[in-house]
Formats: sequence, C-alpha cells, structure tokens
Amino acid sequence: MLTDVLVPVITYPEDAATASLTKLTNLLGSFADHVTYCALEIDVPALNDHWGSGLLGLGQMAVEIEERSRNRAADLLAALQAESRKLRSETVSLRAAPGTFGLGVARQARHHDLTAISMREGSADQQAIAEDILFGSGRPLLLAPEALEYDAALNRLAIAWDGGQTAARAVYDAMPLIVKANEVVVLTANADKPIQQVSVAALMRYLERHGASARLVEANSSGSGIGADLQSAAKAEQASLLVMGAYGHSRLREFVLGGATAGVLRGPTLPVFMSR
Repeated sequence: MLTDVLVPVITYPEDAATASLTKLTNLLGSFADHVTYCALEIDVPALNDHWGSGLLGLGQMAVEIEERSRNRAADLLAALQAESRKLRSETVSLRAAPGTFGLGVARQARHHDLTAISMREGSADQQAIAEDILFGSGRPLLLAPEALEYDAALNRLAIAWDGGQTAARAVYDAMPLIVKANEVVVLTANADKPIQQVSVAALMRYLERHGASARLVEANSSGSGIGADLQSAAKAEQASLLVMGAYGHSRLREFVLGGATAGVLRGPTLPVFMSR
C-alpha cells in the first residue's frame, strides 16, 4: 500500500515554496488517500556562554529565527490544508536543532507508507534531509523537483534495473503504482554496470504476473553520470515517474552514496521513487 504519505514542510534555513508543495500534493492525489504535512520548525539550542550571547545579541537572534520558522510553518500548513481537498490530511510539527531535521523525519516516516519531499536543486540542506529519510526510515522516498513542472497522472513509469537488491526492493515497494500505470519501461545502463539478461527477463515475468506489461530500453551514456543518464532516459520515454533503488552506507556519520543515488539526490529532474 502507498495510501498514507508523510510530507516534510521545510521552514529553515530555506523554507519550502508553496507552489512546489501544491504540485506535490496534486501528484500524491493520484494514488494516496491520506497525507500528513510535517512542519520542520527550528529549535535553536540554548547558548552556554550567557554573558557572551547577551553582548552579541545572539539570544534575541535565536528567538527571532525560531519565531520566523514557526510563523512560516503556520502559513504553509494552512495553505496546504486548503489545497488538499482530494485527500484526507492532518498537520503536525517537528521541532529540532539545526542539522537534525532528517533524523526526526526518518523516525516519524516509519509510521507511514511513503515519504514525499519537494527538492530544490543544489540545496545541501534538503539533500541531507532526504538522505536521512532514505537510509533511516525503512520506507520508500519520493523526490519531486521543486522548480520543474511534471505530470501528476503517473500513467507511464520507468524502472531503473540493475538486478541488485535495492532495485528489487524499489520495484516491490512501487508495485501499487506500477500496476496502475498504462505503460511501464524498464531502463538498463550496461555501460555503467553490465546486467545479465536472465535478470531482466525474470523482472519482465514478475511484472507480467502483476498485470504490468513492460518494454526494455537501454539508457545512453552521456558522461554526465549514471543518475543523469537514467533520468534523461526516463524523460525521453515521457515517463512521469522513475523507480530506482538507492545505494549507500554510513561512514563516520556521513553517507557514502552510489553514483546514481548521489546524482538524483543532487537534483531530480522528474519525480523519482527510491527505496533501499
């Protein structure tokens, strides 16, 4: 099931754009029944050096930052509830210190089918939140580009397939969307990673058993990276969603990402459904 969706609403340091969240809500309306909008409000830790913070005015600055974050959260949540008429919705707030939003959202995401986030190209803060959700929630993540238009109907889906465990997990998690699509395209990138044809054939039979007939397309290598190549191939096939596995592991509290995963997280160019 993918009927219960969590949507993080970012308010600090760069707040989410109302228009992008409205687009994301419209996309979710094509398959979900319920959405929980989670406002991420900044909670500035208390400073230990009270004399120094008083002289510099840091305490008052912290209060003003928190107030702006709370006010922006209230405005965004009100606008989103007004827009989400097709969906049952509720709003919650998560207060966290800078740099810890993703960990809090990941914990909350464990109680939902899917998390969906609007991504701003080049935003390191949003990428960090997405990474924490992807690798810490145990649930799939849907990334939607903030500045680009995309089709909310999800009539044509693309699957990035390399025969690996995370790709298989992504197909399984996205199956409720796959079976509803009018057309499914399986993308392979042999230039990046040779794929056994027996694996591709087995995937096709698996999809057919669920009533989804798919065709195979080879993604061309452009030299821009496998993440960009897969997204370009999906867009060339007019897919409204790319389904793919996410690769990465944690080293000294920093994620070491696979090439395709890193490329997509830096800036999705169409909605991307990722699982790990």
